[in-house]
Amino acid sequence: MSSFQVPVIAIDAIEGHPNADAIEVALIHRYRSVVRKADRYKPGDKVVYIPQASVIPDYLLKRLDLWDEANGVGRLGGPNLNRVSASKFRGILSQGICLGVMPDPGDRELVWVEGESGRISARVGDDLSEFLGITKWIPAIPEELLGEVFAPGRELTVDFDIEDVKAFPDAMIEGEEVEYTEKMHGVFTAVTILPVDDAKSSDIAEFGFGSDRNMLLYSKGLGVQGLAFKDCDGNAKSVYVRATAGLRDRLQELGSSITEPLTIMGETFGPGVQDLHYGKELGFRMFGACSGYRGGLDHYGPEKRAELAAVLGVEQVHCFYRGPFSWETLAEHTDGKTATGAGHIREGVVVTPVVQRDHIRLGRVIAKSVSEKYLLRKGGTEFS
Repeated sequence: MSSFQVPVIAIDAIEGHPNADAIEVALIHRYRSVVRKADRYKPGDKVVYIPQASVIPDYLLKRLDLWDEANGVGRLGGPNLNRVSASKFRGILSQGICLGVMPDPGDRELVWVEGESGRISARVGDDLSEFLGITKWIPAIPEELLGEVFAPGRELTVDFDIEDVKAFPDAMIEGEEVEYTEKMHGVFTAVTILPVDDAKSSDIAEFGFGSDRNMLLYSKGLGVQGLAFKDCDGNAKSVYVRATAGLRDRLQELGSSITEPLTIMGETFGPGVQDLHYGKELGFRMFGACSGYRGGLDHYGPEKRAELAAVLGVEQVHCFYRGPFSWETLAEHTDGKTATGAGHIREGVVVTPVVQRDHIRLGRVIAKSVSEKYLLRKGGTEFS
């Protein structure tokens, strides 16, 4: 679900900056991007929106006036000073960069976008990341988050990720009953227990977890590819394997009653996993469960998920709020401290309707709202 794009988009609104005369704020959906007043943007003007975590090539940094000529480097974040990060401009959070475009005089729906060696015509919604040479920053994954893998198949694993609610504001319905649960800063971990017939393939029978070799263990990145960790000596020290040992033992007891895949999704956290540790011990907390095969998954609602968590004896992520959705209540619960008692900031919250539904662009409606302090923290890690 989570996608990286550098789209042509129309500015929703322009706000004045309360503490500066030379800059103002462009609203892109619910993101705010600080722009120069000299650019004279108006609501409805089209721009290329370069989001957080973008790595910008040198030629474009120079065009955006984000280049330090004396030192031959950019003036952004990251080790190479070319990565877009959230930042504050005189008290206003800015996320992403607006790149100006030229209107096409022959077609009001089209704009001209200049690349490194030419220009291209584009319309709202077009992704220009490849044309502009902009890539997504992907951190190197530590050894303890890697492991030996095999391929049970895409239909047996879950493809899961969460988009930022600011990019999909039209997916939210005022007054709809929702949950705001803590978005913990760990690594996504899924355990899928399979019916006996699904576990008969030679690879699963050899490498699956559990006494019946019918369990798959995987990360977010592996799941989307239909891959899973092997149950082997080489993976014994993996944080995924260590954090889910008790859960897998209890899940095995349900094996005889499984008629379709059952997946438990949660967050593995603790020292060495990310920069926010939640204590001194490795842990796992469940945030979701679903049954079925990819393309037809039934995601459990709060009551059914709680019943399953009780049966498995697994702790769930904290629920801060259940009630009618509003942007005010979401803002109220996004920032603050973690509910785990660790004393540090929370990453944010996950917004999920109590009754599952789909959205034309988002798919299943589930989104994250990220804390400003989390976005602005120094030395953060983002392993997935």
